[in-house]
Amino acid sequence: MSVSLTPPRDLRQRKTRSALVKALLELLEEQPFRSLSVVDICQKAMVHRTTFYAHFEDRESLLQYTLSTLTQEFFPTPAEDADLLEAFLRSGKAALSFIQSHQRLYTVGLREEVGTVEHALETAFSDLVCARLQHSPLRQSLPNMDPAIGAHFFAGGLVSVVHWWVEQDFPVPAEEILAHMRRLLTLVLLEREAVPHG
Repeated sequence: MSVSLTPPRDLRQRKTRSALVKALLELLEEQPFRSLSVVDICQKAMVHRTTFYAHFEDRESLLQYTLSTLTQEFFPTPAEDADLLEAFLRSGKAALSFIQSHQRLYTVGLREEVGTVEHALETAFSDLVCARLQHSPLRQSLPNMDPAIGAHFFAGGLVSVVHWWVEQDFPVPAEEILAHMRRLLTLVLLEREAVPHG
């Protein structure tokens, strides 16, 4: 299921996608994704089903597009970070900021039987971190690490922390989580030369 994140050039197409995204987000504030149908989304957006399918294969494609679009707004561009530790921390800070700004969306996502929204958020985040790790200066920081493996490892750990953070109703400030991330990542990065690569 691949969805292009390039905004449509046509103004009418952009308005349609924007209406569908807005409708999905509003509906997700009220009910789990599993209970939503394409008809529900189209009615909320006041868009015909035929038009929906001209833009998206299914509701999962719309969800992926929506979350990827949202998360991109919160993450730094690759050129802003040449240091691997700072790149990870900026990504972590952006993720925590995103969750705080979209708390209701994530909370509803946690109640999904199969974790659809949570999984889509993790995928969107992992894809962005992976893209950042492909950036040349960062790639040189860990030449023996596959960016996809590193991104998914980092994203999975952060998503697990965020899951706990939201479920426990934010027991510590975001700054404390970031401070722990800095300590843990510093240990990992300091040891990177000592670990044999085979």
